[in-house]
Amino acid sequence: MVTFTCSEPGVVASFWSGLLGYPVSDNAEASVTIEHPQGIGPVLEFVPGRGSGPTMHSVHIDLAPSERDAAIERALRLGATRTSLGRSADGAWSVFRDPEGNEFFIQQTTGSFERYVAPLAS
Repeated sequence: MVTFTCSEPGVVASFWSGLLGYPVSDNAEASVTIEHPQGIGPVLEFVPGRGSGPTMHSVHIDLAPSERDAAIERALRLGATRTSLGRSADGAWSVFRDPEGNEFFIQQTTGSFERYVAPLAS
């Protein structure tokens, strides 16, 4: 899943939906999700937030590996760093930065959510 943090999720989702030809697949109260009609490629999620700034990029990738702890260790070994944003209160996700400072989340794999996130190679 690629997540866009934006001030108007519906407006931004409509733009990307029109540009890519992806229909809206979920329009929750606060967030909007679009995806390819045949499920090809990543799901794009648009969530409300402060957008880009010194503590959060406006776009990030969510990863949900089958072995989360091993993926975290591998990411750190490859040069990722943990951010001050840390992790969710329930521990379901943690935030990291790649060597260039781009943020990504490593999520706990949770049932049907798996189809929305990018798999990690072993």
